[in-house]
Amino acid sequence: MKVLCDVHITFKLISFFKNNGIETEYVNNKLNSFFTTGKTISEYVIRICLGNIPTAALIIIFESKLEFLKKLYQSTPKFYLE
Repeated sequence: MKVLCDVHITFKLISFFKNNGIETEYVNNKLNSFFTTGKTISEYVIRICLGNIPTAALIIIFESKLEFLKKLYQSTPKFYLE
């Protein structure tokens, strides 16, 4: 599975994904760097807006939904977390 992350996603969440075998990259390393519009990103990937949830809570949420996301990845192979 591959995940494209907004620059505001913490390294702890990035590490969680990588430790679970998920290829993870920041959006600034893709497309048109930090000039990329939200519209362009959403055409490129599934966009998941996380809001202002603490990192520890995000990791708990993703731990509980990881298998679902991996299954979803089979039909839609790209995600963008914001």
